[in-house]
Amino acid sequence: RQYGLSAEPEVADDIELDDSSDHFILVCSDGVWDVLPPAQAVNLVGKFSPAEAQNAVEKLVQKAQLKWQQSGDVVDDITALLLWPAFGVGLEAVSEDKDTETAETEKAPETEDT
Repeated sequence: RQYGLSAEPEVADDIELDDSSDHFILVCSDGVWDVLPPAQAVNLVGKFSPAEAQNAVEKLVQKAQLKWQQSGDVVDDITALLLWPAFGVGLEAVSEDKDTETAETEKAPETEDT
């Protein structure tokens, strides 16, 4: 096998997300995909909640590293990024946060110089 760097990502052609359920996005280097099938990686991180994203990717990276070590002397670079986007909520949440900050700033008590 030849090792190297490619700037061409592998992406599924058509992805449709159902609004009625939660989704996550798992982006990994070939250090993960070369030793773990996508379904296995998705099942592994899918056991974790969004609040446990760090634990989920650490477990995934550990699993990939173990697979590399079992297959030979070389361990490829292993990078994993896990996101739980809130589709349709993000812009509203940002807008609400800005409105709250503005309201709190306007209500801030005045200080007297002593």
